[in-house]
Amino acid sequence: MRLPTICDPSDNRFKQPEHKQAGMTDTCCLQQLPLSFFTSYFGMNVVEFTGDQGNTNQGEVWKIMGPISFGITFSLLGIGWLSKYQHP
Repeated sequence: MRLPTICDPSDNRFKQPEHKQAGMTDTCCLQQLPLSFFTSYFGMNVVEFTGDQGNTNQGEVWKIMGPISFGITFSLLGIGWLSKYQHP
C-alpha cells in the first residue's frame, strides 16, 4: 500500500482552490518586494551612503537606472496586455 504525499496528484486532501494558491503567492511576493528594494537601494555605492567622494552620486545612478527600469516594466506590461486581448 502506497501512502499519498503532497505531490501525489490523485490525493485531494491537500489541494486548495486556485484562487487561494494565487493569493498565497501574491502575499509572499508582496512581503519580499520591499525587502528586495531596500537592500538593493541602500547597498548602492553612492556618495550619499558611503561618504567616499570617488563614488558616483544618486542622480547619476538614477539617470541610467530609471529609464531602464521603466522601459522593462512597461514593455512587460504591454506584452501582457497584448497577449490578454489576442487570446480570447
